[in-house]
Amino acid sequence: MATTREIVLAIALIATVIVAATVIITMSLVIHTTGKIKGVGVAVYNDAAGTSPCTSIDWGVLNPGDLAGVTVYIKNVKNTNATLSMTMNNTQPSAFAPYSTLAWNYSGQILVPAQQICTQITLLINPNIKDIDTFTFDIIINATG
Repeated sequence: MATTREIVLAIALIATVIVAATVIITMSLVIHTTGKIKGVGVAVYNDAAGTSPCTSIDWGVLNPGDLAGVTVYIKNVKNTNATLSMTMNNTQPSAFAPYSTLAWNYSGQILVPAQQICTQITLLINPNIKDIDTFTFDIIINATG
């Protein structure tokens, strides 16, 4: 038979586990996102056939530490060779910017006129993000050359 002290210790241990589990759950953050995408000197598509223009990206529901990716097709619509650059603008709220990393697998190759490439754009959410539950931003893809 358990003593009163053992019962009290067991109850205290169970309470500690419940509190710890609650803290872990409340530290979780779900972020719903959307973003616009704009091409300058390029056309951006959702499909390889170039029939579905990509004007926005819904990143879905993200948690701290998540990495999300989308595939887009970028076509040089200039009449000269071009290289590409990508920037993130108009971040709302502005406090989101330091907690996010936007990247792509474009390696700097020259695109000839009408050439199209398949590119993966990724968004990494810093695991230390807090107090932000929604955000938006614009992605600008520029063709230079």
